[in-house]
Amino acid sequence: MVATRSHPEYASSQMLDGIEGFLKTGGNLMYPGGNGFYWVTDLSNDGNSIEVRRPMGTHPWTSEPGKARRQFSGDIGGLWRARGRPPQKLTGVGFATQGWTAHAQCGLARPYAQSEARDDPRFADLFDGIDKKALIGDFLSLGLGRGAAGYEIGRAGHKLGTPPQAVFPGSATGFSVVYQQAIEERCQIDSDSLQQDDANIHADLVWFDTSAGGAVFSVGSINWISCVTHNDCNNNVSTLTNNVLLRMLKTNT
Repeated sequence: MVATRSHPEYASSQMLDGIEGFLKTGGNLMYPGGNGFYWVTDLSNDGNSIEVRRPMGTHPWTSEPGKARRQFSGDIGGLWRARGRPPQKLTGVGFATQGWTAHAQCGLARPYAQSEARDDPRFADLFDGIDKKALIGDFLSLGLGRGAAGYEIGRAGHKLGTPPQAVFPGSATGFSVVYQQAIEERCQIDSDSLQQDDANIHADLVWFDTSAGGAVFSVGSINWISCVTHNDCNNNVSTLTNNVLLRMLKTNT
């Protein structure tokens, strides 16, 4: 199996091809992070440098006119989503919102509410050791206060490629108005853009089995990993992560 870090934002075509090829062989992928597989990224021939151009998308700076074309490949930079390779297609979730304030501080995180999937016998092992009424990650993290979903978060979206067989073990909602949709998620700006209960602002836990016999598990949050060590790893984020790991390792792929 393969597990990513918490924020694999910059991905080259070789990286995406490698993961897709691995999944096609029956491999298992755990993505315990958020805002991953986002920017079209080039790697130099010597492997010492990467190149990112930002003519679109949610970004801290914009490529100046004439500087959107990548020098390593000659292609226009931007989002993998615009190239027909959205993160949802690979991992089930994709970057949807971030909570940065004008003071360069991030809004507080939120816990995940468990879904009806925990009552499905096919996924009982994922919830082993987790109280049925508990919110997942409803405790202090190492990063953004209380909650396992935060900083930059991702959601599922079937229109963007989340597989139809995907199951959603839980979701985090109720984020403050600090969390705003990513630029590429908006068609226009209007009064609804500042609503706290925007239906598109949420983080999803996703599990889906692949046609090759493997599986993918994603959490849609950079803050997830900062909750794993709470209370010496005796917590439901750590338990769920371990349950997923054990299930995937049983396939030995």
